Amino acid sequence: MAECFGYSWKPSDDEGECKLFMEGPLVGGGEEWGDAECLVKSPEPQDTEGRYSDAGRGVCVEVPGPAACNTRMLPGMTASACAAQCWQDPVCSGYSAQDDACLLFEHCPLSGGGQAWGYAHCNIK
Repeated sequence: MAECFGYSWKPSDDEGECKLFMEGPLVGGGEEWGDAECLVKSPEPQDTEGRYSDAGRGVCVEVPGPAACNTRMLPGMTASACAAQCWQDPVCSGYSAQDDACLLFEHCPLSGGGQAWGYAHCNIK
């Protein structure tokens, strides 16, 4: 059976209508279809060794504290390369990655719940 990459669902007079998308990758912003939204399935976690805690979809958010968080954007870096870069950097607290971009968070405690950024998740050391 083919893998589902995401779906759109809209309410209707009966129970609703659903469209499954069996090819990807997907991004939102396509043709309007009633009140439907595009729900894209998150990719499998890139970190198979369990080094990071997945704090959910969206970029990481700094937990308020005495030190300000430093962020570094590294364009052209895959999610697995981003994870490796953060792991090797002793001041890296976590990362968010999507497509070919990496956002590193340094010198701060983090939590999830930040704004959506493609399919990025907040990965905390």
